[in-house]
Amino acid sequence: AFLNGMAPQGSIGGTVNVVTKRAAEDLTRLTAGYISDGRFGTELDLARRYGEQKEWGVRFNGGIDGGNTTIDRQSARNGFGSLGVDYHGERFRWSADIISQDDWMKAAQRGYTPVSGIALPNAPDPRINLAQPFDYARSRSLTGLTRAEYDLSNNVTVFGAIGGNEFRYDKREDPGATILNTAGDALGTSRFQTGKSESISGEAGVRARFDTGPIGHEVVVSGSAQNRTDWLGQTNYGTYLTNIY
Repeated sequence: AFLNGMAPQGSIGGTVNVVTKRAAEDLTRLTAGYISDGRFGTELDLARRYGEQKEWGVRFNGGIDGGNTTIDRQSARNGFGSLGVDYHGERFRWSADIISQDDWMKAAQRGYTPVSGIALPNAPDPRINLAQPFDYARSRSLTGLTRAEYDLSNNVTVFGAIGGNEFRYDKREDPGATILNTAGDALGTSRFQTGKSESISGEAGVRARFDTGPIGHEVVVSGSAQNRTDWLGQTNYGTYLTNIY
């Protein structure tokens, strides 16, 4: 927080600087993966540089996977794609990215919470799924961002960046069953929830480097701003009895 300011949600702790992939060199990579019990996926990573001095770069990364998970009656499907473009000139540098992701899960399970005053029941078989057959969860995310830097001199650089994200989700599930006794009887709630989040953020500043004798210094003066709007709607359909075993 001392170096980067308060986190957007006001939480304490450090920050993570996520940097998108760049086309450092020409690359074509195709990979395949498998997760038990029957979830397969593939991913393509493609990068190229163009121009007389290789000043332009393009990188695409995309993948999809889906199938049955290790939890009974549960399946999932995930897909993502990103496209990044960058330019590196003698004094000017620019980059832009667009990222899309779509996740879906059938019969998602959110865990249990015991009522107070009872002994903790024995752990059930982790493959047992208390979710209803019609439960599902889906989320979609679209992100766009761009950044530019310009060297005013060998020691002074001005920079700016702006980005935005839209995140949508809808789901019908039990947000977490309540364990009622040591026999494992539990009370679940069928709930439908839908929501959307839109955010936009920007940053601008200047970075300078100078020496005082044998000691080198770098000073950055910058400002940033973020705006986020959230929408949420939900309804409960009713409760039902089940057992964690």
